[in-house]
Amino acid sequence: MEALRKSERRLSRSQALAHVGDWEWDLATNALHWSDELYRIYGFEPRQIAPDYDLVLQRMHPDSKEDFLRAIDAALNEEKPFEMDYTFFREDGSEAILHTIGQAFRDKAGKPVKMAGVVQDITERKRAELLLRASEDKFRTIFDKANDGILIADVENRTFVEANRTLCDMLGYSKDELCRLGIADIHPKESLPAVLDVFERQQRGEISLAENIPVKRKDGTVLFADINSVPMNMGKKLCMVGIFRDITERKRAEEELKAQEKRLAESQRIAHIGSWEHNLATNEAFWSDELFRLFGLDPAKEREDFDLFFSMVHPDDRPRLKEDIDKTLQLHKPFRTDYRLTRKDGTIRILHAQAELVPDKSGQLVILRGTAQDITERKLAEEKIQKSEEYIRNILDTVDEGFIVVDRNYCILTANRAYCEQVGEILDKVAGRRCFEVSHKHCRPCHEEGEECCVKEVFTTGLPSAAHHRHEDAGGHTIYVETKAFPLKDASGFVIQAIETVSDITEKRLLEEERLKVQKLEAIGTLAGGIAHDFNNLLQGVFGYLSLAKLASGQNRESLASLEEAEKALHLSVRLTNQLLTFSKGGKPVKKPTDLRTVIENAVRFSLSGSSVDCHIVDTENLWQVEVDEGQITQVVQNIILNAAQAMPNGGRVEVATKNLLPSDPGLPEGLKAGRYVEVVIRDEGVGIHRKDLPKIFDPYFTTKEKGSGLGLATSYSIIKNHGGLINVASSPGQGTAFFFYLPASETSTTLNRVMPESNELPRHGRILVMDDEPMVCQVAGALITMLGYQVDFAVNGEEAVTKYRTAMQSGNPFNAVILDLTVRGGTGGEEAVRQLAAIDPEVKAVVSSGYADNAIVANYRDYGFTAFLNKPYTVDELENVLKTVLGRAVPAKN
Repeated sequence: MEALRKSERRLSRSQALAHVGDWEWDLATNALHWSDELYRIYGFEPRQIAPDYDLVLQRMHPDSKEDFLRAIDAALNEEKPFEMDYTFFREDGSEAILHTIGQAFRDKAGKPVKMAGVVQDITERKRAELLLRASEDKFRTIFDKANDGILIADVENRTFVEANRTLCDMLGYSKDELCRLGIADIHPKESLPAVLDVFERQQRGEISLAENIPVKRKDGTVLFADINSVPMNMGKKLCMVGIFRDITERKRAEEELKAQEKRLAESQRIAHIGSWEHNLATNEAFWSDELFRLFGLDPAKEREDFDLFFSMVHPDDRPRLKEDIDKTLQLHKPFRTDYRLTRKDGTIRILHAQAELVPDKSGQLVILRGTAQDITERKLAEEKIQKSEEYIRNILDTVDEGFIVVDRNYCILTANRAYCEQVGEILDKVAGRRCFEVSHKHCRPCHEEGEECCVKEVFTTGLPSAAHHRHEDAGGHTIYVETKAFPLKDASGFVIQAIETVSDITEKRLLEEERLKVQKLEAIGTLAGGIAHDFNNLLQGVFGYLSLAKLASGQNRESLASLEEAEKALHLSVRLTNQLLTFSKGGKPVKKPTDLRTVIENAVRFSLSGSSVDCHIVDTENLWQVEVDEGQITQVVQNIILNAAQAMPNGGRVEVATKNLLPSDPGLPEGLKAGRYVEVVIRDEGVGIHRKDLPKIFDPYFTTKEKGSGLGLATSYSIIKNHGGLINVASSPGQGTAFFFYLPASETSTTLNRVMPESNELPRHGRILVMDDEPMVCQVAGALITMLGYQVDFAVNGEEAVTKYRTAMQSGNPFNAVILDLTVRGGTGGEEAVRQLAAIDPEVKAVVSSGYADNAIVANYRDYGFTAFLNKPYTVDELENVLKTVLGRAVPAKN
């Protein structure tokens, strides 16, 4: 037993070192056993939980689960061992890649009785394979993008194995074409001996350089290349790596520069660093060969000459370089600096120099030692990058949309001009700060403030995201923005940064709010119209019975006075229904050219009667007439004046000013169609309106008064809108309020021609047909018409009215006029009925009557075939005047 325990401990230690765990599954008892290491691989402490086959399936990646179950079934049913990799999610949320091997064990009858297997954690190995694959991809990218052509050749067979893209472009072959060729295919016969000599040296393991070697292109032309080659083993095969540098252009240069260009090409293969020393005590100097080459001098022909060197330094850099050297000599501090140098061949190079004062063998600080490095290419690359960044920034700065780049800590790395203008900061004060601090003025990220954060979504999901926010711009005004974020990933696909665009959608948002306000008004208008229709039918009955009661009271003055007071009170109800009708289709104005000054004076006089508020009207010379419904515009002015009076309970002053506006006038607000307008401004000195209430003052039923319907300003908004105008408000608490509304100016100045009866005392004879679906309206109308001396008949809908009218004509006792209700529930209304009547009798005298008239029909009733209109509720006097107007003369009575 002791030996068994030792063996188990050794097995456990070996499993821990190899990250291998084993398991057994007794199929008869369904008992499952896990080794200690398998517990650890699954993310548990040994024996922390009971081994659970279902738990393994639950934590297995869904893509692996089906393959795992299929492998288990195959092991049980087909006697096949299984081996597979799968992804497993540990208890702590980490992800592991596991490799498992297992098989089923059977009894003598071939029945499976047990399954066993091992599980190995191969996460690190898989990651190493991914890194290796990434490294190979990176090497391939570097290999293909190298400035020099690279060719790998089989030394023994003299054939090509691999080539980079640069060499393929250089020779005009594709890689597949080039790898089917050999040495003799790309080199002329005269250069083959030199090339073959390189191959022989490669077989001896030597590194060689072949200069000025002619190479044939695919098109037959020849280029010259320096070929640097090194041996390389690819498996058991000895290969040569040749680096081809195209020197064709150099070959075409003047002959006296060939030696210098060769030394330059050789120096470019090394570090491009030259060293020098100057013994100040002995005045001896040493320059390395590389330094001579950096300065463009021939070490075989030139000597160390600092005067010559300083004469080549750019004149603008010369004083600074001498000053740095003097400081080093005086203060014994090293220096580093960059300077420009003009070589004898006229080329300008940028060199990086560094030097220090060091002791000689005796310990005295008398040796000035330094190095020089050619950094021209690096500087040019930096300038190119800087220009590229400036180019990109210039593009981004021309975009009106805000643009920022944010890291995973929500820090702004860069921002464009539009974003800086939105937040009222310069780039230096924006970069490095958190985006939520700059954009939202928050001290915590947006998502912690309960708002959507598209940047967080990008870092969480790796996918583009969008959100809407409310910001405060540089002027302290609230603006609405749409933010969109896009991921910036590294080579492994990890999101390292996010690009966020910030678009100002304030205007779009305000337009949407305006659209919703209009929809709200239209919805309430539909409801209000229906209420007004039913209410006016009820009022018609009350008005009718009051008129009958007044006539029946005779000379009883007390009764007559009471009835007249009741009728006056009832007119207040009519005013409420008129306000409701403004929201309905019946609110369309009946327009005519109107003198606005007269309308304003009458409305102000009526509204401020008995008030302590004074009103001053600013005259405008030659004020244009406006095309309006006088009654509705009177209602607008009265609503605003009454609000002003209520805002000044202790008295004050109201000013009403008018002005003509041409289409080109800068004072004309946006949202109006092109044309001439009259502006009306009504200012008060009242308490003002809170900023939060301003967007809602035109909403139906919104009011800040204890007693108020909330319909006044909503009615005014609807009236001005229906007139093709615009109404605005400006106010601050304690600063008073100003309402501005704009009405289209009249193009013509015409007067309304009314058809008047020839005499105020016309004989009252004739037959009248009344069509209405309300019994009470028919009853009252019948009583009033009979009292006026006419005969009356009734119809409940258009079909019955047309039938009775046709029958009366055919019988020789026609109706002299018809009064048609415009809206009939479940039947033909007045609009269709008058068309059918006109087809029967083109001279039909039809009166449209409704408590909920259609906008177009009320405003233009003659265009629809009617002779007059009679709005409910109407009195006996109004009914009498309409009948006199329609009939025009006495009609013979018929029995």
